[in-house]
Amino acid sequence: MLSRSETVEHLFEAMHGLSIEIKKVITQMGFRDLIDFPIDEVPTRLAFFVVDCLDVETMNLRLPTGNLQISPQTVNEVLGLPKGSRRLESNEGKREKNDRFEEEWKDQYKDETKLTTSAISKQIKKTTNTYFIFKMNFLMLVANTFGTCDKSYVAKTTVLENVLEEDDVTEID
Repeated sequence: MLSRSETVEHLFEAMHGLSIEIKKVITQMGFRDLIDFPIDEVPTRLAFFVVDCLDVETMNLRLPTGNLQISPQTVNEVLGLPKGSRRLESNEGKREKNDRFEEEWKDQYKDETKLTTSAISKQIKKTTNTYFIFKMNFLMLVANTFGTCDKSYVAKTTVLENVLEEDDVTEID
């Protein structure tokens, strides 16, 4: 099941020691609240409790005192993540099958056996530029830290497949 290293530790590590220029880019992307992210672990008991109580079909936390609906608004209020009007997996921004950017992005991880949040975090820490490849690394780390509800170590590439260079990420939910 989930442990400390599989939750927020990699995001915490990536968000500390960033340059002013990179912090500006993160702010422009709508993720200012994640700069200097203060949480380096989620207690295992809390993670198990949330997983046990979460109904993923209805996105309700079934608590002893009643249900708590998890909505884009809730996520925005609690974590400060952008709440845009466009769904991530809409057909508006679908990357072509042999997109050169996707190949370039994946090339950064050619020495990794699997694409994980740990690998993405390490890549962000090495970044010195604010090009789109950094933005994609950041979005992939955030999405795979907060947006997946399974036990897999392998990062999902949904963001890579659905966010294009010309997209305004503040408009994506």
